[in-house]
Amino acid sequence: MSGSIAGHPVGYGGNTWAFLQWILGFRRLGFDVYYVEERQGKDFMDEDLKPVPFSKSANRHSSSGLIDRFEMVFAALFENGTGLRSSS
Repeated sequence: MSGSIAGHPVGYGGNTWAFLQWILGFRRLGFDVYYVEERQGKDFMDEDLKPVPFSKSANRHSSSGLIDRFEMVFAALFENGTGLRSSS
């Protein structure tokens, strides 16, 4: 499944839950669900909306919390195809 959970530094609120409901629903039905997200380097910002690397971004902080909370299998990609974060 693909979506936009890490797309905004402070989260997307309802938009995030739109993706999560599908992920959690398919998992509850017994499917192995993998979440993939593609992000460009310009998308990563700190809490003051200043550009920063993903490792220091508010995007990482907010999305990591959700990924850990719901034990998601997650992979995200930079615009050039290199990995941002992967969990299993």
